[in-house]
Formats: sequence, C-alpha cells, structure tokens
Amino acid sequence: MTTTQKKPRILVVDDEPAICWMTCEFLLQWNYQPAFATNGPDALELVADLPCDLALIDFKMPGMNGEELATRLKQRHPGMPIIMISGCPPAADIPGVDKLYPKPANPDEIRSFIEESLALDTPFHAMKAQRLSRF
Repeated sequence: MTTTQKKPRILVVDDEPAICWMTCEFLLQWNYQPAFATNGPDALELVADLPCDLALIDFKMPGMNGEELATRLKQRHPGMPIIMISGCPPAADIPGVDKLYPKPANPDEIRSFIEESLALDTPFHAMKAQRLSRF
C-alpha cells in the first residue's frame, strides 16, 4: 500500500464493547481503520456519515439483530462485504452475509477473508475505485 492510499475502513458491530475493542485492536494491527458501534441503529447512522469498506457484525444483538442489520446494510451498500460472527450461528445462510464464522472465531481466518474481500478486483471495490478516480 502506498502512502497516498487510504487504509480500508471496517465497521465492527457487537453489543459487547469488549469484543468491539478487541476486534478493533486486531484491525489496527492489520493496518485497517476500524469504526465501531454497539447496536444496529448506531451502525447504520455511522455508515451514513462515515463510509466503510466492509462490515464485521455479531448475529445476536438486542433490538436489531445481525440479520436485520446485514439486510439494511446491503440495501444501502449492495456490494459491501459482510462478515458475521456468532456464538449461536443460524441453521441457514443469511441473505447478504458473505461469510459466517462461529465464536470464538479464528483471527487469521477472518484476516484472510478480509484481505480477499478488499482486493481491488472485487466488483464493489473496483466500482468504488472507479468513482473515486473521477475526482
């Protein structure tokens, strides 16, 4: 990555602040810009003001759960990769979720998936790069 490139911003959403903090620490070590919220409505408000390249969300949260959040994120940002982590994973695939990891998740596996998802040849990021190149 050159010094002129921005670090990818990754949204972390978990109702447990300690999990958010720990995940953000990993992301910083991996050279990403973390942004976090502890619930779905705050996450939606955050991405409206602060564009994110990928979302890493918990499934089971009070109020708006991870499935509903993933659906709303995909409606607003159709190509955004979404990774879901869950202590009680659902039996079926969740629409809009690109990868589901059970808790405790292996950080190396998550990192690999993030790197693959943020590769510039993915449709979402190629489209984003094309839009940014116009300015």
